[in-house]
Amino acid sequence: MNTPKSGLTPLKKRPAYLMVFDALEEEILSGRLAEGDSVPTEMALCEQFDVQRSTVREGIRLLEQSGLVVRNGKRLTVVRPKTEEAAESASRGLARHGVRFIDVWEANLAILPGTARLAAQKIRAKDRKRLSGITTRLSTTEQSEEIVSLGIEYLMAIAEVTGNRVLGVMVHSLKLLLESSLQQVIEALPNPRDRIVRAQTEINQALEGKDADQAEAWMLRHLEDLRRGYLVAGVDLSSEVGTFL
Repeated sequence: MNTPKSGLTPLKKRPAYLMVFDALEEEILSGRLAEGDSVPTEMALCEQFDVQRSTVREGIRLLEQSGLVVRNGKRLTVVRPKTEEAAESASRGLARHGVRFIDVWEANLAILPGTARLAAQKIRAKDRKRLSGITTRLSTTEQSEEIVSLGIEYLMAIAEVTGNRVLGVMVHSLKLLLESSLQQVIEALPNPRDRIVRAQTEINQALEGKDADQAEAWMLRHLEDLRRGYLVAGVDLSSEVGTFL
């Protein structure tokens, strides 16, 4: 392959079926194809995208796997994505966009303390029981994989306490972006479990007393500890999250 005179490497073309998937996904997530709408037929999509039928079918297969459509006989119908499915789509898009660890950390810093504050205002008895149960399980494990899993589960539970679907999707998508790198952070920190347990315990107590200020303050401290963990682990915060996915 000849290098252009500019010295830039030519861009690699995305497979056609991925472009079909991306276009249909955008139509659904933007609302132009709403819940209950039928997706155009394979023949119509072939004409619209000027591609072969096998290409359209592969793009549709990915769309079905993403949970954005369901098949009713020969027709595909748009469905409302679950929180997990919407978050996976968002995190894939962000990773392709080249977001960095510092971008995700700053987003968490902007979102999670406020989420904890809102949770303090809305928490119910069953929510307190769930959160304390996660913390109890965390306090009894020595496995780094489970420490990561329970730490993430706790943050997602906080978002669910608020009952806010936007926060639920945002927190879940940020979790997906960081999950693969957190193992390295946990293994680098001294006494990571105890540090997380303390933060969760303090947040739980603040939520129990509906103390929004304390819930927000301890979530902020928890995130600052996470940032220090990335530095201790030697993760370059300016590097792209996609390098760990």
